[in-house]
Amino acid sequence: MPKIMLVMLSLNVYHDKIYRMAKSQRIRDVQGSTHWLGTFPEWAPISIVEVDNKLKITYINPTATYNFRDIYDGNHPVIEDLGVYYTRLKQQKNKTVTRELKIGQRFFLQYISIIEDYDVMRLYCIDITELKLLRDMAIKDELTGLFNRRGLLELAKEHYEAALAAKEHFIILYADLDNLKKINDEYGHHAGDLALKSAAGVLKTVFRDYDIVSRFGGDEFLVLAVDKGPEDFASIQALIESAFAKFNQKSNLEFDLSLSLGLSSFNHNNPMGFEELVQAADSKLYQRKRSR
Repeated sequence: MPKIMLVMLSLNVYHDKIYRMAKSQRIRDVQGSTHWLGTFPEWAPISIVEVDNKLKITYINPTATYNFRDIYDGNHPVIEDLGVYYTRLKQQKNKTVTRELKIGQRFFLQYISIIEDYDVMRLYCIDITELKLLRDMAIKDELTGLFNRRGLLELAKEHYEAALAAKEHFIILYADLDNLKKINDEYGHHAGDLALKSAAGVLKTVFRDYDIVSRFGGDEFLVLAVDKGPEDFASIQALIESAFAKFNQKSNLEFDLSLSLGLSSFNHNNPMGFEELVQAADSKLYQRKRSR
């Protein structure tokens, strides 16, 4: 079982134990707020925070005090947007939700739970920085920093299912870097690596943070652009061509960079499988290169 799942399982056990204790003993602290922790170890290596229905902090354990030293200084990430979660949790049957936080250079998995008996929210924050780094190593391309093939397929599967359920559109762009073999042969593999890194950087400027940009393998890039359809093909191609033209004008490289593109679109009214979408975009790319 993955380490993160073991942590979440342990949290669920603690959650049930604490809830039963708080409900039976009605433990209150000196300020009158719910002291739901009871005998939960103060030294637990998990940051624990409790807030009331006005999002005022009523409890914070030593680990949280250490990790979030400025938590009382305004809208700290730990308690940011909790009002939205409070409303959602009050309405839904499942009274827990998780989210990922970035605080400084560290990442935390936050487990949010509402205890209706006391009208409070309890927050468990687990430092997942090392786990995230390990995951990034598995799903990111070391050379370009883009998602690798595995990362793209994992994220694309999630987005495909969400788009299908929500009846949303997206497009797949399949591209390869022109003349990479020639660049490697004439200028060396270091220049080829630089060409790939530069092309990845240009692509990232064209697409949005929530689009999925990947190095699919070798000289190939694959992008899933959210909320885009066939009507956007021409504008996206124009944006890419313009971005590379601007890069080439300012670049000190001994060669110009360009991409060959193929595009396909997901239509929820007549949905193709994700692999079919990739194959369709690859086919368009092949046709485009042959027509040159």
